[in-house]
Amino acid sequence: MASKVLELIYWRNVATTGVVFTGLVVGLACLFQLSAITILSNLALGIMAFTLPVRFLFKGMTLARLSDGSHPFQ
Repeated sequence: MASKVLELIYWRNVATTGVVFTGLVVGLACLFQLSAITILSNLALGIMAFTLPVRFLFKGMTLARLSDGSHPFQ
């Protein structure tokens, strides 16, 4: 765990460090403008907006016998 943090601090993998630090800056900017509960609720809404249609798609494919009925997120 400590070696991963040191890799981020010393910029050994530039792409990973850039993504992590950009995410931190965007997260802090969001917290500066909005409350934490608003950010968490919008994040949860975004996740549900993706998973619910995918779940319904796989359920419809199972009903139309185009799929074997396995869970889509396994």
